[in-house]
Amino acid sequence: EIKYICPRQHIEKVYFQLNKLNFERIYVPRIINNIYFDDYTLSSFYTNEDGISKREKIRVRWYNKEKKYTLEIKKKKEFLNTKVSLSLSNGLSLNNRDYKSFGEIVLESIQKNNSKFYYENNLDLKIPTLQNAYFREYFYHPNLDIRITLDKNLNFTSPITNLTASTNDNIIEVKYDEKNHLKRIPLHIGEKSKFSKYAKGLILTTSITKIY
Repeated sequence: EIKYICPRQHIEKVYFQLNKLNFERIYVPRIINNIYFDDYTLSSFYTNEDGISKREKIRVRWYNKEKKYTLEIKKKKEFLNTKVSLSLSNGLSLNNRDYKSFGEIVLESIQKNNSKFYYENNLDLKIPTLQNAYFREYFYHPNLDIRITLDKNLNFTSPITNLTASTNDNIIEVKYDEKNHLKRIPLHIGEKSKFSKYAKGLILTTSITKIY
């Protein structure tokens, strides 16, 4: 996977290039919503910023205005990436954009309905630390099996400070199975980056600053 940052004013050039390179739109574009969880020392944030090889990211995700929520735990250890998903029980509902209360309700629901999962993943040590939402578009090159997502209109809200923020950057992620295939496509769609939505959101909505 390769990430790129593309300024908003250059997005039309990206659309033009993808069309010229025969990428096809797949899936219906949608709004992706997340609430991220971290511990009181923000370990997930700092291990990401430090580039530590062993790290994890925990979030609850839902699409558009649907009330189907999924908890996702993404772990990275050296070059091995794993992802565990847990569909949350029906009846959960986000009210009045109270992300702090909703995040706490999510954790309480998991503790009640799946205590083994709750304690195995140290969810008893987690609190909601960031909400974000963005509009995602999907593209695919059928001959080379290259998948691209384009995320724009990134917005952030902190359950800690209640501050909100946004960014003009568009985030493009390129996923592929064969690196040789990627070399056959002259992609010029932005600046390569290790951009983290979670880290960016925390920096914009709290007093945390980059540590490098």
